[in-house]
Amino acid sequence: MSDLLPLPPPSSFSFPYETPYPIQTELMHLVYQAIEGSKIAIVQSPTGTGKSLSLLCSTLTWLTDNARRTTLSTLTAYKKQLISESDPSEPSWVMEHMFEKKRRELEDRTKELEKRLEEVRKKEKQRRREAARVGGPGFGDGRERKRLKPTNASRLDDDDQDDSSFLPFDSSASSSTDQDGERDNISPAVRALMNQLNPQAPPDPPPSTLTKIYITSRTHSQLSQLLSELLKTSFASHVRAVALGSRKNLCVNEEVRKGGETGLDERCLDLQSAKGEKRCEFLPGKEEGGMTGERGRGFGERVLATVQDIEDLVVLGKEMHVCPYYGTRSVIPQAEIVTLPYNLVLQKSAREALGIDLTGQVLVIDEAHNLIDTILSIHSQTLTLPSLLLAQTQLKTYLLRFKSRLKGTNALYLKQMLLILNGLIDLCTKWGESAQGNSGKAASGEMMLVGEVVKGMGRGLDQVNLLEVVRYLKESRIAVKVSGYSEKLLEDEEAKRPPSKSSRPSTSTRHSSISSMHQLESFLLSLSNADADGRVLISSTPPAAGSSDDKKPTITLKYLLLNPTDHFRDVVEEVRSVVLAGGTMEPVSDFHLQLFPQVESSRFSNFSCGHVIPKENLQTLVLTKGPKGRDLEFKFDNRGDETLLDELGSVISNACNLVPDGIVVFLPSYAFLEKVKTSWEKSGLLGKLALKKKLFYEPQASGSVEAVLRDYSLAMIDASLSSTGSVAPRKSGALLFAVVGAKLSEGINFSDKLARAVIMVGLPFPNLTSPELKERMKYVSDVAVASKMVGGDKAGRELYMNICMKAVNQSIGRAIRHAGDYAVLILVDKRYGQASIRNKLPKWIGEDVKVCSTFGEGVKNIATFFKAKREAGMS
Repeated sequence: MSDLLPLPPPSSFSFPYETPYPIQTELMHLVYQAIEGSKIAIVQSPTGTGKSLSLLCSTLTWLTDNARRTTLSTLTAYKKQLISESDPSEPSWVMEHMFEKKRRELEDRTKELEKRLEEVRKKEKQRRREAARVGGPGFGDGRERKRLKPTNASRLDDDDQDDSSFLPFDSSASSSTDQDGERDNISPAVRALMNQLNPQAPPDPPPSTLTKIYITSRTHSQLSQLLSELLKTSFASHVRAVALGSRKNLCVNEEVRKGGETGLDERCLDLQSAKGEKRCEFLPGKEEGGMTGERGRGFGERVLATVQDIEDLVVLGKEMHVCPYYGTRSVIPQAEIVTLPYNLVLQKSAREALGIDLTGQVLVIDEAHNLIDTILSIHSQTLTLPSLLLAQTQLKTYLLRFKSRLKGTNALYLKQMLLILNGLIDLCTKWGESAQGNSGKAASGEMMLVGEVVKGMGRGLDQVNLLEVVRYLKESRIAVKVSGYSEKLLEDEEAKRPPSKSSRPSTSTRHSSISSMHQLESFLLSLSNADADGRVLISSTPPAAGSSDDKKPTITLKYLLLNPTDHFRDVVEEVRSVVLAGGTMEPVSDFHLQLFPQVESSRFSNFSCGHVIPKENLQTLVLTKGPKGRDLEFKFDNRGDETLLDELGSVISNACNLVPDGIVVFLPSYAFLEKVKTSWEKSGLLGKLALKKKLFYEPQASGSVEAVLRDYSLAMIDASLSSTGSVAPRKSGALLFAVVGAKLSEGINFSDKLARAVIMVGLPFPNLTSPELKERMKYVSDVAVASKMVGGDKAGRELYMNICMKAVNQSIGRAIRHAGDYAVLILVDKRYGQASIRNKLPKWIGEDVKVCSTFGEGVKNIATFFKAKREAGMS
């Protein structure tokens, strides 16, 4: 990189709209310069300001300029070489000819692929025109929005399946020699695909050195939204993009999908290793040249030719009879932009399995306010005593069946695993017995260092090298083998029984059989982290209500990662540049302390902007007192106070009188929501609210959220028709009660009439008695003190406050989604009046917060705000 000429900031970024907002231009300039300068950019741009478009245009403009620069630099270097090596007696045309030849070579590297892709694009356009003309799928867009649904489990192979396929994978075996005739199902996923190629098949292209933009976000739906934004730009016509996903999202083989998500990976690998007609029909075999053969290459070219999201890829896979899961991975080397969910890029093992090398690449992490919690969650693992007992039974059965066929090394490691299992079971059993007579210990659990866990597992483990066992687990894929053999035994047993529902193993039993060994593997992998980086919480969960009297509490071991730095350090050190982007990134100090403590401050570029709306379109109020003069302070201990709940009801009732259309009320928890409903039903207030606006409540079941949102939106349409006289007068809009941190507080668009007011009730502090939170706070404080940070001893308390305020910022950010939107944000708790709390609100909100000393002052401000909108013809 140092040999390349620096790129000056461009005058334009191919933005799809004629004149970008000034803040969009600023954001694009900062991101472009951060990538060029190999920096870490932390970008905060409120939802509705065109953040996604700005990120796409800036990164792809840099990618285009960098490719041009690289070519020019290569030619310049080659010309200097020619001059230094040329014979002065040679005519000048010889050097010119060689230089021109080199230039054509560089052009031809991509010209052939681009030519093929252009032909694919033409055919795709023709296909869509034909589909539109005859009223085909999607009425012209070729998309069939039909999701695959799991059905009951069934066996993939016949009962005479050769048990040799369950033997551990021998990593020392030659790559050209199969083990017992079966290798594919136990080698890493990408290598398994490569091994299907016969010697006559076209060789795979060499690893690409093409610079790429990797974009990751929390969910596939967020990535699909980003790809839809890409389609608005001029880059969409030629950029080579690929969306990566899991088997759960991309598998199109109904046989594999049977049985649900648990064990899906194993069933996929089983079908890969099967022979003849039993093999997966969607995966091109070696006789077809694998994914580099005609069928696989054709799929890859259609993927790269047009921008396609996960659902498009599923449709394309069915149409071309090619596996989208492996097909998308085969085109990563040729792609310029790759989208993928968090877990595929934040886990080193996942990157290795996909063949992703981040060296010198650009990584954009969207919705990055979740990043620290996501890293901690991905690398934290849970084991229960029942799953340990099941894994012990599975491993003993496996050893009994294969002991005569196992190599000495395999037998040694499997016995060491059994020793570890016995130790963990012994630890849980003894702890459970000691907790029976100690209700406090049973309720809160006990936090242990990894070394203490190992010591508590008993003697004999001092001779076991945990790192070596973990390495063996990864290389031998023994968890897949043991769980696969256990599932086979269950299915054999089921096949011998009479066809009675009561006598067959349940789906959950089969799933637990598959998952127990994988849980053990994940837990042991976690224990191999540095001792100071994590803790193990051992706790007891009481039996479920209504269970039998002899049902014992469930003992659980949970590894808690406390230090996200090391798991993100290799990413930071490999990439050229990292861009962390989000609508609400405050407080930024958390990222510096927990993710980048080793990074020099000069490598950071920070960007935080206001909103694109005029200031008069947003009003933020803090209500400190209720209509009767009662202080509004919703601390945990106060939430059962009936008089306080009555005051809250009066606040919301008055808001319904003043605010047109939709109001979204965020409450700290589901428990508080139920308490509010019960209290207001008893007092009759709920009935009065229902006369003013139609009432909706966020459901705890995530599958019901979409239906609630749909009905809430329809209520707004009904209100609009009423106001225009199209239908008989009805209620003026709707009132939606939501919960902070639940589904509706993130990623949901409450634009325009859906949220003319967002009411935030209380401060949603996490449970301070949680042993996990207390340990994390202590760890952060210890790190800050060790780093000699000013106020480091208060870092844990700061973390506690930041967790709360991040949740607040995400919730109130649901309103104001575009330049013409307007809304009132009402913070109902006197603690919001404190400067220390207001300073943690997003900059675009915090600058103009009005703290109302009386309820009447708040009512006056709300009434004035909406009166101005009516007079301006906006309401």
